[in-house]
Parts: sequence; C-alpha cells; structure tokens
Amino acid sequence: MMQNDQEDTSVRREDLLFTAASRFTGAYLVLVVLATALNFAGYDRWLFGFNPDIESNAVGDTLAGTFAPLAFLWFFVSTWLQRKELKESREELAKQAQESANQTKIMQVRAEYDEHRQRLYYLAAYLVRDGINISLLTDTETISLIDPPSIRLSEENGSVDAIIEVLGRSQAWALSQLSGRNVTPVARIPLMSAALDQIADELETLVRSERYRANPLVLARIRGTGLDQITNTAVALADKVREYLVQDA
Repeated sequence: MMQNDQEDTSVRREDLLFTAASRFTGAYLVLVVLATALNFAGYDRWLFGFNPDIESNAVGDTLAGTFAPLAFLWFFVSTWLQRKELKESREELAKQAQESANQTKIMQVRAEYDEHRQRLYYLAAYLVRDGINISLLTDTETISLIDPPSIRLSEENGSVDAIIEVLGRSQAWALSQLSGRNVTPVARIPLMSAALDQIADELETLVRSERYRANPLVLARIRGTGLDQITNTAVALADKVREYLVQDA
C-alpha cells in the first residue's frame, strides 16, 4: 500500500512538472510573439533597447537569447525525466533480480525436499523388500526385532510414512523387550546388527542434517511423521544390539 502511494506521488510530481513546463513554454512563446509584433509596430527601442540590423548578427543573438530560457527549461525537464526513468529501470531490475532469487530459492527448497522424499522412499523399499528380521534368543523365547512391514509401498508420501511409522513402533517394542533381559544372539545377528546401523545412520542423516532441517518442507514432514523420535529409537536399538554382540564375543 505504501509503495503504491509513493508511486502515485511520483507520477503526480512528473505530471505537475511537465504541465508547468508546458504552460510556461506556451506563455513564453506568447510573450515572444507579442514582443515581435511590438517590434514591427515600432516599439523596438522601448522593448529591446536597440534597433537590430538584419544584415548583422544581432537578430541571431536576439533569438538565441530569447529561446535560451526555454532550452534550459526543457533540458532540465528532460534530464529529470531521464533520471527518473533510469531510477525506475534500476528498481525494476532489482525487483526482477529479487524475484529471480526467490524463484531459485523455491526451486532449491523443492529439489531438496524431493531428494529427502526419494531417500525416505528407498529406505521404506528396503524394509519392505528385505525387512530386518533380527532374532535374539532369551531364556524363554525368541524375540523377532523387526519384521518386514505388510503395507503396500508406493511413492505416495502416505504409503512411505506408514511404513516408517511401523518401523518406529516395531523398534520401540523390540527395545522394550531387550531391556533388563538375558539375551543371546543367534547365528545371523552380526549381519542384522550392521543392517540396524545402516538404518539408524540413514535416519540420522534424513532427520538431523542441517541441510534438511533448514528446509521448511522437509522439517514439516519430519515433525508430522515423528521422524525425530523414530530416529532416536533406531539409534538406541542399534546401540543395544551392538552391546549384545560385544558381550557374546
């Protein structure tokens, strides 16, 4: 609103200057015509103070002196208008540069979000395809830490988020089962522990990387799906399983 008021004020000033210059020019030309008529009527000495000789340079000097104020006036007006146009051109270029920078920033935000989205999708695809079916033998039973999710995977955000949420619940349950119990790793535990580490590392990158957290779209998805808590659980579970490997060794 303020910018529009400033533009209107600037336009009014320009119109006023041009109108004033035009009116002054018209009035001045009327005076010149009147003075010329008076000169031919014999009032030249009262008007000019001399009687110009047509064969001399006096006529040219008289005309030059007569129209010099108009030339100076329109030189000033044209200079002012050109300066104003240059200022407007610079402002327009600056505006275009700012818009271009904003568009570039929007494209960068979108590209980072798409990258984050694809990485999360590939993590979900890995869980669905292979699963992390880690079994630890306790005194009385075998605990299956993470089973492959039975959810149909697509590239839609809702499908991916559902699988990641299943991962979070499964990890939280497995971690609760391991707490305070005597556990013995079964044969494939080293391989599965490495898989847990990979999942935890990937989640940490997707959730805790400053590059992703600075992206408003990514941050909104992290908060909306609870990825922060899921990542904390994944790291805690990977650490817990690694402890059992050290004990067993």
